[in-house]
Amino acid sequence: MEIIAHTALTAKTKEGLENLIADDRFSKIELDFIPTKDTTLVWAHGLKKDNQKLNQTNYKDLSNVLTLDEVLEIVNNRKKLLIEIKHFIDYKQKSEELLKKLEQLKYTKDNVQIQSFNQHVIKFLLQNKENLKNVEIGLIINLFKTFNYRKGNIEGLENVDFVSLASELYEWPVVGEDYKLYRDLFLNSKQYAWTWDLVYKETDKRLNNYIDKKVDGIITLAPELILNRTR
Repeated sequence: MEIIAHTALTAKTKEGLENLIADDRFSKIELDFIPTKDTTLVWAHGLKKDNQKLNQTNYKDLSNVLTLDEVLEIVNNRKKLLIEIKHFIDYKQKSEELLKKLEQLKYTKDNVQIQSFNQHVIKFLLQNKENLKNVEIGLIINLFKTFNYRKGNIEGLENVDFVSLASELYEWPVVGEDYKLYRDLFLNSKQYAWTWDLVYKETDKRLNNYIDKKVDGIITLAPELILNRTR
């Protein structure tokens, strides 16, 4: 089972990234990227930096941010990456630009995955998979998104390589067995579990629940809890 570093609380700096690369508890690092107004992908968890909305600001007007190019240069294939694309508001007009920014990932030796909540972005990337050789593409689903798919409405998404499911889809009333649904809908896809850390805590009980339900990987801030169970 993969143990994937959740980087919501990580300093978005070279030092912060180097610390994650050196941490042998993690097999992979999850990194959030937001496309700027000019479609430069910058590493950031929140939408705002220095009182500027990243997706409404050109890269040249930002300071102290790392781009995807810079992150890839730092990592240099030393660690596998799970890249989330967030807050992409111009996907209808700028999907081709985004694809060009991502095409360099085909040189990363099977070490990169891309995921997003935005099903339109994922459909587009799947349609252009020939431009993203060696890259796995996945869909993120939480409580709000699950109602879009739970009746089998996955046209254009059938060939995702993995799904990342929020904790409520493993434990809440009404939706708490939706993880089973996605195993039936995406028969050949891996399944990752993650906890929305702003609302929920990663407890032994929660992480053990993921393990008991045989997920393929856990995106976590607490790798020691998983290692204590799986050793």
